[in-house]
Amino acid sequence: MKERLKKALIWFPILIVVGIAGLELYTRNCNCTVQEVANIQELNFTIPICENDSETYPFSYNFEQQQVIDEIMEKRNAGESISKEEYRSAMELLVYEAPPELLGIANGVVCRGRVAFVRNSLPEQAKRFVARHELEHLFQTTHEDQEVKANIAAGKEYPIGLISTIVSSLREAKSKLSWCCFLKNSWFAFKLYFLGIDGA
Repeated sequence: MKERLKKALIWFPILIVVGIAGLELYTRNCNCTVQEVANIQELNFTIPICENDSETYPFSYNFEQQQVIDEIMEKRNAGESISKEEYRSAMELLVYEAPPELLGIANGVVCRGRVAFVRNSLPEQAKRFVARHELEHLFQTTHEDQEVKANIAAGKEYPIGLISTIVSSLREAKSKLSWCCFLKNSWFAFKLYFLGIDGA
């Protein structure tokens, strides 16, 4: 038994390193079609609701909404605990649901005048996770590991939502992309959201 455990402890890190290196090499060298590359760039850099000047959605928060953000930030800075219910109330007040055509294939975003949006077509648990993730961005004051920290905050409160978001995102991406572009896009997203590496 000890011998088996010892072998597992030796081989597991080796397999992880080899797997990561293989995935990195493959995604750097495989070729996407022109249309698929455009889709990936659209996902990473262009989100319709952020470019849209429609007044259907606000361009900034009103006084009451901003007050909620300020109060939570003050509590956090003072080291006071904030309940899940407080965060849930803030999510309901601050995160707007928007249709998929306005979010591209992004699940959520903070843009316009730092207003948070979530895709309304997500499964309910995933929607809560993404809304909590975007809410966390409203409280961040530095650019360091923003996506990772938002994922940790949202994942602690909605672990099932995290899994649901990953599954629905992978399913949608695979329905639109070849294996090459699917792996390239998924690996890019994993590095950004879970490792804090902002780069292709």
